[in-house]
Amino acid sequence: MRSIHYLAGFGMAGLLWMVGANMFAANTSDETAIRASVMRFQEAWDHHDMKAMADVFTEDANLINVLGTRWQGRAEIVKALGVYHRVMFQNEEIHFGEITIRMITPDVAVAVAVQTGSGEMVLPDGHKEKTPSGNQLDTFVVVKRDGIWKVTHNQNTIVNQDAQQFDPIKSNWNGEIPK
Repeated sequence: MRSIHYLAGFGMAGLLWMVGANMFAANTSDETAIRASVMRFQEAWDHHDMKAMADVFTEDANLINVLGTRWQGRAEIVKALGVYHRVMFQNEEIHFGEITIRMITPDVAVAVAVQTGSGEMVLPDGHKEKTPSGNQLDTFVVVKRDGIWKVTHNQNTIVNQDAQQFDPIKSNWNGEIPK
């Protein structure tokens, strides 16, 4: 009799785990809205439109740029990006390719976008250079507030192609140090 109770308990626990694991799966309309939120960032960037960029973020958002500079709050993000777009990025566009979405709760998701760029940028010393080739990863934490998905955190990372050969998941590298 005890073993039946144990089996029933394990069965119920398993059922609850399966339900819980799928409970936060994105529904189609949320996934579409999350993708649109990420794409609004790209569109605002490409049009150098800081009013549109402000609409992408929550009031309390954070952004960490590719060099590790952190801006806290929508006002700081828009001010900093506005300066950069006026000076450095006025001839640059970004393009998001693959976007993967993972629901954390029904109102919180993480979206990771593969980013490439085109055009040219002007460095703070006035030197112009072509936008670097290669990929970057943009990580967006998006939240649903009053039925609208907005970015509450963004972080941009350069994908170092040299380091990719040592990724034990995506390469055959097994930890041995090359001689």
